[in-house]
Amino acid sequence: MGHGIASHLLGNWQLGGITTYGSGLPIVITAPSNTNVPGITAVADRLHDPHLKSKQDPLHWFDTTAYGIPAPFTVGTGNRIEPDLRGPLYGNWDLGLIRRQQFGEGVNLELRLESVNAFNNRNLSPPNGGVTSGTFGQITASGQARNVQVGARFSF
Repeated sequence: MGHGIASHLLGNWQLGGITTYGSGLPIVITAPSNTNVPGITAVADRLHDPHLKSKQDPLHWFDTTAYGIPAPFTVGTGNRIEPDLRGPLYGNWDLGLIRRQQFGEGVNLELRLESVNAFNNRNLSPPNGGVTSGTFGQITASGQARNVQVGARFSF
């Protein structure tokens, strides 16, 4: 820009950001260890395909009847982590707007506006994977809501 008043008001701005998107984490399914052998833990029994035939929602993310507690002295038939059964999608934008103004030799003002989760996306946590839990298969938490921070720094 030039050297006029508009240059002083509209110049020296910087916009930066970090965007993160993901397809959802694999769901971890846990069961009580019924092996009664030190160092050997159990996984849940997988009885059938856990994918729902109807629509997913936070209270029914997958078919919880697809898993059971293994019989005593067995390790279970499922996997600890189900690679094809994933939690909700994730999307996040962190943005920062910064303006630096120099008033003379060695005299500076910096104004900052920073936002974490700038568009306030509702990022749900993975569902509960404990077969003995009362909330098994349910999403009961979400990620961080939008957080805005404003700052100024005057240096001389």
